[in-house]
Amino acid sequence: MKRLIKPIIFISLSLLVHLLLYDFVNASKITKPHYAPMKVTLVQKKTPQKKIITQQPPPEKPKPKPLPKPLPKPIPEPPPEIIEEPPEPEEVAMIDPQPVEEPLAQPPEVIDHDLLVSGYHQRVFEIIRKNLYYPKSARRRGLEGTVDIRFVLDASGKVCDLRVEKTSGCSVLDKASMKTINRCIFPPPPDDTLTLNIPITFKLIEDS
Repeated sequence: MKRLIKPIIFISLSLLVHLLLYDFVNASKITKPHYAPMKVTLVQKKTPQKKIITQQPPPEKPKPKPLPKPLPKPIPEPPPEIIEEPPEPEEVAMIDPQPVEEPLAQPPEVIDHDLLVSGYHQRVFEIIRKNLYYPKSARRRGLEGTVDIRFVLDASGKVCDLRVEKTSGCSVLDKASMKTINRCIFPPPPDDTLTLNIPITFKLIEDS
């Protein structure tokens, strides 16, 4: 490796010397430019002339024409007097007063009693359906059946004389039907008292 360093240094120095000689030769060939002589002439500026502005007198305004005098208003003549004559007495015809007929009293609307009772029964069925008591023990055991209940409603809608007309065959369901009626609040019936025979069915519904 040491043997190669000396030849490399020698070659690089020789290249550097050749480059310096080449730059020196090219610099000697450059000729200096010849500059032509310039002529300078002085020009004297003219002094600016001042403009003289003459003001013209403003035009005279025309004199306004005199307005014509207004004519005198004519004096209005007083209206002629009007003499009113007294009105002649009018003849008034005497008319016998006629008797005023009084409107006949309309009969009260007749309400169908059977329709009213039927509608009340529907309300009672809806109240019982919403308040139906189905014991959990009966549902766990899968007990089903229908109980015929008989009861009387007084004028205020209170339950009286509640009893089982036809049993379902299961005492749990019979007691549940009576408890259902006792927990209901009924409106006053259309009559003073109303006796109802209602079947209450207990049936399990399978979840879909």
